[in-house]
Amino acid sequence: MIKKFIYSVFFVCLIFAFTGCGGKGSDAPAGSTVTISGIDSFADGTGLFSIQTGRLFIVVENAKGVPLNNVKLNITFPLARTSIVTTLFNDPANLGGYLVLLQDEGSDTNSPLEVTTDINGVYELVFKFWSGGIAYTSDVHVTTGTADAVHEFAVTSS
Repeated sequence: MIKKFIYSVFFVCLIFAFTGCGGKGSDAPAGSTVTISGIDSFADGTGLFSIQTGRLFIVVENAKGVPLNNVKLNITFPLARTSIVTTLFNDPANLGGYLVLLQDEGSDTNSPLEVTTDINGVYELVFKFWSGGIAYTSDVHVTTGTADAVHEFAVTSS
């Protein structure tokens, strides 16, 4: 009976050792690539201030091109702050520096943002941004382990 118990405990520990214990993922292994696709520019023709929604898809693949799930991503978007509206009302002179609002699972969040890829090796970055009467450009930086990617985002006004 004790022998079966010891074997059972050993087997359970072995399963935990191979599957990990959850957490925020791990860095992509050396030789991996990060690709960012989605909206890269928005042209506003109205001249009226409004808030738009953008999406970027971040894919992590190993050296053989296989998507990697549960990979930790560090995302930096220099123009992002927790609340566009709060910035507008509390510091309108500084609005030009805070034009993007990142969202993670529906909640507003700051930059830098740490997230993980899904089962398909993808993370969908949703963000809101100001448009109308203003023009700006900023880069989105994504890193994981030794892999990184940069994606330029621009808003133009006519």
